[in-house]
Amino acid sequence: KSAGYWSPDGLPINDNNVMVSGSGDGGLIDILAPIFGVHVTRAAHRLAVALADSPLRQDILETEKKRAERLIPGTRDSEDDCVFYTKVAVPPGAVREIEGLRAADDVLAARKVTLLHSSTSPYSFTAAPINKLLMAHFSNAPRQIVKTIKGSLQTNGAKNEAVCDDGTSYSLDPPCAFEKVLLRHGAHPGIAAV
Repeated sequence: KSAGYWSPDGLPINDNNVMVSGSGDGGLIDILAPIFGVHVTRAAHRLAVALADSPLRQDILETEKKRAERLIPGTRDSEDDCVFYTKVAVPPGAVREIEGLRAADDVLAARKVTLLHSSTSPYSFTAAPINKLLMAHFSNAPRQIVKTIKGSLQTNGAKNEAVCDDGTSYSLDPPCAFEKVLLRHGAHPGIAAV
């Protein structure tokens, strides 16, 4: 029996080497779980409150507006590769608001989280900006915990693997390079009413 999608038992809280496939909110929450444990949504809330009057909030709104103007027709993706999140720095005052919620330094030193995404940017257009900002904080920091790679999951015969756009691949069959691999590709679309 597997844990429910949002059950704390389903989050990779105690795993040191995790791959998450999918860059929507479910995927971003999963990559933040080894960092914040069950406090992921609390960290997002505290960060949002801390940035409510910050100039960074306006920068995020402008970035998301520009991305919306470059939607790829027929998709839920933007042509904008969103360099903004790869360079953004969370202000120190806002970082202090979430520090007490994250795992200890010695625990984080052993954690490596890999986000596999097929969208234009790992900062998916469909994900909430606050989740993207939290991911950016742990991707851009000098001690990078979150690594992002562009690619897809593939099955070749009986072999399952993550194939990266740069030509590298990771076997997802035991023995796997990851302690846990989570697929967060969302629900299948419902049947449209005619």
